[in-house]
Amino acid sequence: HCKQPEISQENLTTILCLSLSFTHYNLQMTVFLQRHKTFTELNNRVSEQRVKIAASERRREYNEEQRNEYENYAEEDRDEINERSRETNEQLREYHYDGLYPRYYWFH
Repeated sequence: HCKQPEISQENLTTILCLSLSFTHYNLQMTVFLQRHKTFTELNNRVSEQRVKIAASERRREYNEEQRNEYENYAEEDRDEINERSRETNEQLREYHYDGLYPRYYWFH
């Protein structure tokens, strides 16, 4: 059975100070690592948001382009239908005009 050496009051104070210093350092490291983890997570979230915003912008531009193309197509189609309808109506007026009434009668 070993006899433990006696620790003087001075040595005990030094050990206690070192222990408290280490505990304080350990606490500081823990806080630093937590902040670093939080900062990294925040950075990752910001990066994800930027990617989402960029994708949303591309989708919006694509949809706008598709809408413009469709509107142009629809306008041209309407114009063509109106033109054919107008030509058909003019031909019908010419065919049915018997010369007894003034021509403006057919253009009301």
